Amino acid sequence: MKALVLQGPGQIARQDVPDPVVKDADDAVIRFAAVVIEAVGVHEAFDMCTRMVRPGGRVATPGGPQHNEIIAPAQP
Repeated sequence: MKALVLQGPGQIARQDVPDPVVKDADDAVIRFAAVVIEAVGVHEAFDMCTRMVRPGGRVATPGGPQHNEIIAPAQP
């Protein structure tokens, strides 16, 4: 499977990795969404949504003076 791998401070790479296996109670598998809707209206929430969306996915911010939508880059 493909994964974003933290290689160091500010260094993230997309790599092929083995499928995850949960071994301990405090392990977690995090998946990213193809579409994320940000409806809170604060900049920090929008930034969090852009980090949660898959490459090529969409972040939608409905409401307000205009509806905005961004498409994440296909490759990080």
